[in-house]
Amino acid sequence: MDDNIGTNSPEETLNNSDGASVENAAAEEKDADSSETFESIPELSPDAPEYIWTFSDQLKKETVAEKKNKAKAGLIYSLIVTVLFLVSFGILIFLLVNSNLRASKPEVIEKTIYVREYDKESGVLTLQEIAAKVTPSTVGISVSGQSGNAVGSGFIIDKNGHVATNYHVINGARSVKVVLSDGRKVDATIVGGDEISDVAVVKIDPAGLDLVPVEIGDSDSLVPGDQVVAIGNPAGLEYSGTVTEGIVSAINRNLKFYSDNGLLEKTMTVIQMTATINPGNSGGPLIDVYGKVVGINSMKLASSQYVGIYFAIPSKGAMEIITEVIATGSYSGNSPVAQKGVSLGITGTAVTKGLQIEVAQGKFYDPPADGVLVISISGKDASAYGVLRQYDLITVVDGKPIKEVEQIREILLGHKQGDVLNITIIRDGKTEDVSLRLK
Repeated sequence: MDDNIGTNSPEETLNNSDGASVENAAAEEKDADSSETFESIPELSPDAPEYIWTFSDQLKKETVAEKKNKAKAGLIYSLIVTVLFLVSFGILIFLLVNSNLRASKPEVIEKTIYVREYDKESGVLTLQEIAAKVTPSTVGISVSGQSGNAVGSGFIIDKNGHVATNYHVINGARSVKVVLSDGRKVDATIVGGDEISDVAVVKIDPAGLDLVPVEIGDSDSLVPGDQVVAIGNPAGLEYSGTVTEGIVSAINRNLKFYSDNGLLEKTMTVIQMTATINPGNSGGPLIDVYGKVVGINSMKLASSQYVGIYFAIPSKGAMEIITEVIATGSYSGNSPVAQKGVSLGITGTAVTKGLQIEVAQGKFYDPPADGVLVISISGKDASAYGVLRQYDLITVVDGKPIKEVEQIREILLGHKQGDVLNITIIRDGKTEDVSLRLK
């Protein structure tokens, strides 16, 4: 093939409107004789763009398509994962919410409660109002005695200067001073009281003092759960006017007091409460929600194992004693808040039939039966005085056979002063029935 073939540009060849040139004619003639066959080049529109295809172009197209397919697949996968996550999360939230609703569903308990109206007409005071009302009426009691100095509390009864307190606060005092709420100390005299009830009255000169008496309430109206307030001087005058609050835990609580040898000395009927009191609070007021005194703070259960158990003398019984003491200087009636314990007034020992015991140096007693042997009688004030004798053997009391001293004590717990006790004894080998009146 000639070197000149293809030297003319396609544009020149296509623009040759007169047909082929001599050289082209020769070329065509030569080509016609050639054994090779070539397809004729199609005519191109003058406006057709030029484009030359290569294999790399195809690879690029495939790569782009592949990337688009991968991107599309990734997007679909992401959408599926997201939907599954949202569905799972929704199910989890639903289960948790329903579980919490079931767990937090309150148990319905039917209960009857007593509601008191706390409107202006009810007269119920706030704690601040109670403290403001009664603190000016609360005083300290400073006592000097043989055993040293002591401090208690009290409250003003009237404008004449009478002050109520506990009997044990002023018992044995040589001198007494009343410390007013403003800190002034005033000499006081003991008017009187009732030891068994633990209630006493002292008096100060009211001249020049603007005394504010308390308002007395009705302790019989209290019920367990009522709110109460205590005011006093726990641990000394430096803590004067201390206010504590609590509730009534019980009413008509019976406290029993025993002597060192186990005999019942007295039983007191008191208010149990949770308003905290401590040594120094004795004699101070216990106040209800109306700002009225409903008790005299007196004692607490002294034990490291128990807390929150405190006691006050009911105002109703205490005021009966206080009124008579102010009028006469003493109390002569039977205490409405305390009952003296009764006893036979003897010392004795349990004996067993046939077991001889030594009752005195060189003196022996051979019991004819089981019982309690009278060793001695305390004195003329004893219930047994003039009825029982030394070495009487008590075998029956109130119809109950006696073998131990404790049995007699238990029987006496069910009796009070003035009761008649029937006793069977063996005296000088003979059985006798005797009766005595308990003191």
